[in-house]
Amino acid sequence: MPPTEAFQRHPDIVDLPLGPMTLRNSVVAGNTVDGAADDCEKAFATITSLGHNIDGDGNCRLTAAGDLPSRDPLVGPPADSGGPTDTVTLSDG
Repeated sequence: MPPTEAFQRHPDIVDLPLGPMTLRNSVVAGNTVDGAADDCEKAFATITSLGHNIDGDGNCRLTAAGDLPSRDPLVGPPADSGGPTDTVTLSDG
């Protein structure tokens, strides 16, 4: 999965079939399962971290060098900022 592709603020966004998923320089945060915060509950995949990822609620079990579990990514929701795709803005902090 390309960097930051995993980050979406939509319900149940991480709903993958069984198989491998590799993360590097990615943000996984703001996901829900049945309305409750849960970033990787529906990630029915073997997640491999190549490092430097942020896991908003810490349940993705990311433990490579530079990973930041249970951290607020300090970004706003995806928005139309004038480019061809929605982007997220950085928050203060």
